[in-house]
Amino acid sequence: MSREKQLITPLKEARRFMIDCFKAVGSNQAHAEIVSDNLLEADYRGHYTHGMNRLEKYIKYLQHGLVNPNAVPTIDKETEATAVVNGNNGFGAVVGQYCMNLAMEKAKNTGIGLVVCHRK
Repeated sequence: MSREKQLITPLKEARRFMIDCFKAVGSNQAHAEIVSDNLLEADYRGHYTHGMNRLEKYIKYLQHGLVNPNAVPTIDKETEATAVVNGNNGFGAVVGQYCMNLAMEKAKNTGIGLVVCHRK
């Protein structure tokens, strides 16, 4: 019985490749790392529909100007415990991380943090 050899790409190399792809179409290092890590985490958790297989689609979005690769989220409105964030048409993973961190900071200070976003 013959077993075919299976080629496995090291995690570090997959991450490097994706970061390089995002940077090649205009993303800064920090945003390329956030999105690449997010895609790898999805694959690691078995959510293959939201993992590295989305790389090509994301690259096409960037090439067609549908996503701003270096957008910085801004706060439109906020209270001590809430905020409305404008993602400025950036990567969902970058905007999501920003919103999550903001919500956690508000929760530490008030006991609750509710952050919503648009244009991500």
